[in-house]
Amino acid sequence: MSVYTIFSSSFFSSYTSKTQLTLERLIVGTDSCGHLGDLPPVSEDCQQIFDSINITSGSIAPTFDVQSFHIQQLTFGTCRVFFENFSNVTQTFCWSALSQQAQGADSACFPPVQPVNSAGFCAPSDGSWQVG
Repeated sequence: MSVYTIFSSSFFSSYTSKTQLTLERLIVGTDSCGHLGDLPPVSEDCQQIFDSINITSGSIAPTFDVQSFHIQQLTFGTCRVFFENFSNVTQTFCWSALSQQAQGADSACFPPVQPVNSAGFCAPSDGSWQVG
């Protein structure tokens, strides 16, 4: 299991900062593997995305919003890193958590892990969103 931070934008009204809310609202998710094609992404392509998130972390907002039933994704070459919101409310997610969760799914699902999977996901038990 992985631990990461997620918010509903409606929660922000009662907090003085996202940092305060981050410390108070943690949700546990589970990694799973699947198939979205025949082959896994090239690991170097995914690493480019993870590195980009880390490099830009000091110059962009630490979080991003995803509207209800929408997706935020970054792609490079054969790799796609995403946060998909399946809930009825806007969700706010941390860029660093997106990178960490996607790297966790990468480690759990892609070579040298066998059998070969082409997708790795992390989601909470209520299925309200998914990181991959």
